[in-house]
Amino acid sequence: MKSKTYNVVVLASVCAVATLVFSAVAGYFQPAITSVSAQEDSTNRLPRTITVIGEGRVNVEPDMAQINIGVEVMAPTVQEAASQTSQTMEQLTNALLQQGIAENDIQTSNYNVYAERPFNMMEGPGSSGMSEINYRFSNNVTVIVRDLSKIEDILGAGIEAGANNIYGVSFGIDDPSSLRAEAREEAVQVAKAKAEELATLNGVTVGQVVTISEVVNSAMPFANSANLQMSEGFGGGGPISPGELEVRVQLQLTYEIE
Repeated sequence: MKSKTYNVVVLASVCAVATLVFSAVAGYFQPAITSVSAQEDSTNRLPRTITVIGEGRVNVEPDMAQINIGVEVMAPTVQEAASQTSQTMEQLTNALLQQGIAENDIQTSNYNVYAERPFNMMEGPGSSGMSEINYRFSNNVTVIVRDLSKIEDILGAGIEAGANNIYGVSFGIDDPSSLRAEAREEAVQVAKAKAEELATLNGVTVGQVVTISEVVNSAMPFANSANLQMSEGFGGGGPISPGELEVRVQLQLTYEIE
């Protein structure tokens, strides 16, 4: 009888301990579950912001130009074609220097040589139909012109010196940094006006700026290119007008909604 009573007491004690442990565990984990739920609600809340893009533009007359000018020669031998090209390019370079172009404003932009063998249908029977090989040399330089009033004189002097290829004239701005700063200021004003308009339409108020980013490559330092390819023996051309350039900057701004 004593042995049975002892076993009952031990079993009751184990159950009591198990009940206390279960209560403690349940009480310990319940607040943690509530805390996680509150954190998730805060994290999933979307930010109240307005994002707009503002664009600023500044029109200005160009103060410089790039001319791509050069020589193209075809001869029956490589040596002859190279010699003619070299001689004409030397004359062209001297003519540019005499027009006031600085030596460091003349840069080789293209140098090309290839064999040309045109097909000849008039050759007799047994012929391959291929005529003799000619060699074509071309050498071009990019010239920076800082006095736009001399462009036509420079082109004329180049043609007289033997240049027979002028691939284009591009007008640009030597230092567009101040113009870009002016365009950015306008872009910010435009962006703010857009944000306030959107806020008014939705019955809210614009707050502080949260983020600002600039769209790259939105301002072009060179534009208004004129294609002036000239063949050998070209005797003149029309007037060249620089016109105006547009420096453009785009900014993306995000504002708080108060």
